[in-house]
Amino acid sequence: MDFLIMNTISLFWIGVTVVVVIVTLIAFTYIAWVYSVRAHRHRVMTGNEDMIGKTAVATTDIGPEGGRIFISGESWRAFSESPIAKGDRVVIKSLDNLDCLVEKAEPLLPAASSRGPESN
Repeated sequence: MDFLIMNTISLFWIGVTVVVVIVTLIAFTYIAWVYSVRAHRHRVMTGNEDMIGKTAVATTDIGPEGGRIFISGESWRAFSESPIAKGDRVVIKSLDNLDCLVEKAEPLLPAASSRGPESN
């Protein structure tokens, strides 16, 4: 009789272990599937698609003859239809091979004063 009770208890725990392992594998597979679907829904974040529209800083004067900009830790060759001074912020409009066509960025709005309007 003891043998049947011990055998039944052992079979019970083996069944519980199998169920726990199967549920864990199903949960892991589902989570991996959800993250892979999310990853495929994001747009491409490298190459031309990522750089166009980004703001950079002119490290040299830039004009039709060329110059240099600094963006994302890298120095790029840049051209502009109008002159841009060293240190100005620029926006990348297009890329042709490794050359950026840029234009001067709109100035940042000044921070609002916490004191309100100045009075004399």
